[in-house]
Order: sequence, then C-alpha cells, then structure tokens
Amino acid sequence: MKKNHSLLKAILITFLIFVVLSWFIGGGLFYKGTFYKADSSSALGLGDIFSLPFQAFYLFAEYGIIFLIIGGFYGVLNKTGVYHNIIKTIAGWFGKKKNLAIILSSLLIMTFESVIGSSILTFVLIPFFAAILTELGFNKKRVMFATVGAMIIGSFASLTGFGGIINYLLEISKKSLLKVRIIIFFISAIIMSVTLILKDRRDIDTEKMEFKYEVGSKKGIALVIILIIFMMIAIIGVYNFKDYLGIGFFANLSEKLAKVKVFNGVTAFGSWGVKDIAGLMLFTILVISLTYRIKFSELVEGFKEGVKPMIRVSFYATLAGVIFMYYYNSDTGYNFIDKIVNSIYSSSSEYLAFKTALATPIYTVLLNNQLFLANNVAAILVALSTNKSTLAASGLSLQLMSGISNLIVPTSYILMAGLAYYDISYGKWLKYIWKLLVVFILIAGIIILA
Repeated sequence: MKKNHSLLKAILITFLIFVVLSWFIGGGLFYKGTFYKADSSSALGLGDIFSLPFQAFYLFAEYGIIFLIIGGFYGVLNKTGVYHNIIKTIAGWFGKKKNLAIILSSLLIMTFESVIGSSILTFVLIPFFAAILTELGFNKKRVMFATVGAMIIGSFASLTGFGGIINYLLEISKKSLLKVRIIIFFISAIIMSVTLILKDRRDIDTEKMEFKYEVGSKKGIALVIILIIFMMIAIIGVYNFKDYLGIGFFANLSEKLAKVKVFNGVTAFGSWGVKDIAGLMLFTILVISLTYRIKFSELVEGFKEGVKPMIRVSFYATLAGVIFMYYYNSDTGYNFIDKIVNSIYSSSSEYLAFKTALATPIYTVLLNNQLFLANNVAAILVALSTNKSTLAASGLSLQLMSGISNLIVPTSYILMAGLAYYDISYGKWLKYIWKLLVVFILIAGIIILA
C-alpha cells in the first residue's frame, strides 16, 4: 500500500475538490433526462467527508471482491504446476520478436474490449498477458499500457461493446456510424502499436513485475481447454448477442435452461454481471482442482497466495467510487455535477454532439462505471432530440470522450486497479501517457466537429 500512496492522494484530493465545489455551485438533478433544480443546499459537510469513503466500500464491495477472486483464480492456476509452462511456451513462440508479442497482446485485449465491452471480464485476462510480457522482459509501464491501457483504448474505439450499449440505450440502429467506428478502431490500433514501438526505443526503465511460479510434471493441455471453455461461457454470459447483433440463439437457450430446476437462480445469458463472472470463476477453480487433483489445503493456500497481491488492487478499485457516493448517497439526489451538465446542454439539441463531448469528461469523474455513465447521458440525449443521426453522433461523442477520460481520471476504477496491480504511481502514468492522450483528443475533436 505504501508504494502506491500517490493513488490514494489522487483519489482523495479529487474527492476534497468536489467537497469544496459543492459549497460554491448549486445543485440539481437529472431524472429520466429532465433536469430539476435543487430547492435546498447540496453542499457536503464534515460528516460526508468521513462517511462517504466508508460507504464506497459498502456500495462497491462487489468490485473489490471480484479482483480478489481474480487473484485467487490465478493462484490456483499456479498450483497446477503447469501454468508457468504455458506462459513460457507462449513467450517462446516469439523468440526475439518481443515487439511483435507486445503489439499482438495489446491488439487482442483492445479488440476483446471493443467487441465484448465487459471491463471486468477483460481484466480477468490482464494477469495472463502480464505474465507473458514480463517473461519476455518488458517493464511494468509498457505492460500496463499494453494491457490496461489497451483495454481503455478498446472502449474508446468500441465496435459492438460499449458502443453497442450506447446505441441500444439511444434506441438507434445497431449499425449507426459503424463504418466510422471501424475507421476509429483501426486508427487507434495503429497509434497504439506505433506508441509501443517508440516506447521501446526510448524507455530505459528496467523495473518489472515479479511472478512466483510452481513447476510440476503434468501436461498443460487440460488446463488450456478448461480456460478456453471458461472464457467462451463468460463471453456468452456477458454479451447480449440478441440486442447488439440480433442473434437470439443464446437468449432462447437461456429460456430453455430456466425451465430446468438445476439452473434455478442462474442469470440469463447476455445479462451477466460481476457476481456471475465471480461465480463462474469459482466453479472453474473447482473443475481445475479436480482435474489436477489439487488437495483442498493446497487449493486454499494457492487461492490465498493469489489474493495477497490483489488486496491493494481491490482497495483502490473500490475507493475510486468515493465521488460516486456523493451522487448516490445524497438525501435529495441533488448534486452540482448535474447542474454543470445541464448548463452545458442548456435544454437545446443544437450542437448536441459537441455538448456531449464537453459534458462526458465531467460526468466520467462522477460516474466511474461506464454503464452508469451511458445510462445517464443517454437519458439526457433522448430527452433533447429524436433525430436519429443527431443521437448517433452524440452517442459516438460519448463513447470517445469516455475512453479518453478513463485514461487519466483518478475515479476510473479500471485505471486505478491497473495502476495498483502494476504498482505504478499516478504521476508516472500521467507522464507516460500524456502525449498519446493529446493525440486521441485531436482525433476525437476532428471526428466530433466533422
């Protein structure tokens, strides 16, 4: 925890700034896209300063728990004795072509997030790719950028993931601005790949992640098959194929399974959340332990060993929701962010995409979850306009500016989780990413104003 004190400072300073601003800016509330001005003060007091951080851990407990389970999951993988062999084998495929490995890894993660749009499920892959890239000798900052950074860029260049959710909420065609999104995706992929190569030439940092492995004599093919099946089920669970792509097979399958008693209580495919991913991971741990005959005591030991390095990840991912508690926990629901956002939109559909570009970064600091953000902004957009092309352009603006904001805002739970996992200070990350950030802002500006 001591090494990452900058993360704690960044979150708490941001929170205190919000406390101060709440005394000088009046409050308001958006409800179903309509703004209501506060008739009483929405200022935060001393009680809020001390209570809201604790309440964040209560509300966002599932986010903290899922990161612990991810750690435990990899701890059990290590207990099989074959996990390191898999990592070494994959790293060995590239030989001296290290840059090819890191570019392919980043593109895979970016594509996965762009298409599927589940940050938690994407984060499940992060330790795996981190282990491969560390095995190849890359330092922490480059691996952070190639994994968590690629995930965030994937939401910026979303095709059917976050972008599909936005289109669904705006009730516009699944194919709205799809060609533009494809162009953005490829431009982003090229920029990310070039950045990784340039960083390789200029970066002299040698600080790397540390992984401890257990080595056994068993074969790893069974583990590979189990992990592939796990990921396939998880994708089917979290991705709404019916609403986003018009494929109803898995939704129909869910309806049939719901009629079987053994599947009582199982969430329908396409609507899985954090708890469902966690449940699948725990079930997969059981399957792995039975397949590799891991004793219960070893299973518990492996899980505990995997959890330890994820404790600080869990802490910061949860604490990142402290400002959202200001929005969620208000007795009246009034807050000054909604008032600022209302002043930007000014109850007019004119220049709606540009206004959304201004409002989204402000809202992103408050609403640290993309689903919360998309729901709130989409409700405002639908209330202001019924023009499908205007809504499509505004939805794309929301997508782009959300991705950019999540690269730097200290209330992004994914960013904070990534920095905590790699033990990188917030200041070092800003220094590492700022030039790329400027490039993406320019790209977004050109697209939004075009």
